[in-house]
Amino acid sequence: VFSCWSTLVMLRRLTRVSPCRLLPARAAGNIPAAPGASQHRQHWWCLPVLAASGLATSCAYCDEAPEGDERTPAEMMEAVATILRDAKYGFFVTRNSKDEPRGRIVEVHCEPGLSRMWVCTNKATRKVQEVQEHRRTAFLVWHAESMSSIEITGQARIVTPEEAQAHWPGDEWLLFFPDGPASPRYCCIEVCPDRIEVVSVGHSIALGHDPKDWHPPAVLLRTEKAWEINEGTAK
Repeated sequence: VFSCWSTLVMLRRLTRVSPCRLLPARAAGNIPAAPGASQHRQHWWCLPVLAASGLATSCAYCDEAPEGDERTPAEMMEAVATILRDAKYGFFVTRNSKDEPRGRIVEVHCEPGLSRMWVCTNKATRKVQEVQEHRRTAFLVWHAESMSSIEITGQARIVTPEEAQAHWPGDEWLLFFPDGPASPRYCCIEVCPDRIEVVSVGHSIALGHDPKDWHPPAVLLRTEKAWEINEGTAK
């Protein structure tokens, strides 16, 4: 995966176009290149690697977008919301009584602006007890088609039964709770995010300027009024 990621980033930097458009353009013989890109022609052998890996199928996520460090916080948040919606599932990480991290795959629900997120679950699960003991939690999300990685951290709490019913995820959850949102076993964990780290090839976020070097994720921090980009290096 890292090798394919590096290849995509390198090709994007060499051509200044979306990596998923390279194969069709190459076939037509009209690949656009940035000034001085001719010196990098020896790297075109990477194209068969992309074709074999099937990464060219992610064209829908590779529109011509500004580079990550040129985006506004609102544009980054829109990309984050799209990635979360398309990925749908992620790891919800909490800490147990021994202060050990524990992760579980969950369905991620969030409201516009990402001021709150919800995890619907069963009151008998360990996650409920762990949130009650340690409110600091994290979500880890990977969306393969756009090659996007997100980490979201924030404060969690168990909402009231009335609030939980308002966030009932739909009839597909009747499989787990036949009595519906009124089930005594059904509950909901709310997370208020305050930090987001994101790297995305498809959305052109935090790719860096040199494909040979690792580049830190873009970091968004929540203030009292809005999300802001952290100008420092992600830590």
